[in-house]
Amino acid sequence: MQFPEGKSESFTTEDIELLMRWRIDMEQTPEGKKFIENFESERYVPEDVWIKFLKNLIGQINEGNRGVFAIDGAIENDMLLKGPHIEKKNLPEVLSKPMKIVDLLKYIKNNIPIFSGKKGQEQMCKLIQNKRIDINNDFKETKLQGRKPIVWATFADEVEKMMLITGNINDFCDTLGLLDFNKCDYIVELRYKTENVKNIRFPTIMEAGTNPTFHPSDIDDEYGYSWDLRSGDWGIPQVVHAPIFFQEIDSIHYLGHKNKNATSLF
Repeated sequence: MQFPEGKSESFTTEDIELLMRWRIDMEQTPEGKKFIENFESERYVPEDVWIKFLKNLIGQINEGNRGVFAIDGAIENDMLLKGPHIEKKNLPEVLSKPMKIVDLLKYIKNNIPIFSGKKGQEQMCKLIQNKRIDINNDFKETKLQGRKPIVWATFADEVEKMMLITGNINDFCDTLGLLDFNKCDYIVELRYKTENVKNIRFPTIMEAGTNPTFHPSDIDDEYGYSWDLRSGDWGIPQVVHAPIFFQEIDSIHYLGHKNKNATSLF
């Protein structure tokens, strides 16, 4: 196990033995083995966050949680967005958030007449394509975020470039390492100005958790990168940042309809 340099004394012999057994258990599955590889190559998590995570992990294991379930329970919100700060001057003017249309629909106001199910997804896509969605009036006054209070984003110019190169939404999602974007998902892109975003950071394993498509950034990178599921190599730039209000989004673009599942990582 990786301990912050000189801090293994913060843990008892029993704690270390418990973590070692947990590691052996994790390495029995491809997903668990991938997390251990990320865990031991991550260099951007601050020392105090590492110690808190490991102590939480020990608590989770002692409570009977195993494998990835222990990891998810050990990561707290105050451990997020602790990687190195990225200066806005080093970023393009516009950021991009690819998103499944089914997730976008959760932000639509209840009084907007949208059908349920697949019919509603198709209806929403047409409204976006015909520029009939009013971001300021049709969406709830709430913050855009994922399962955790963070946003994963890439660069709008990189999205344009990738779509021109591939012309294929399946390949585009694979390049971004979007393992949970599956067959029949409609994909859109949210664009917003970098200058309006707060707390832009390098992605770390704390934000990624047990996502097997995450690879820790190299120490000399200017920002993080996705992992291309097709090539098994670095994809396009990635950053994480604090949630933004939906009304700070400048535009929504329809990217396409996936007709196959994500390329398998294992």
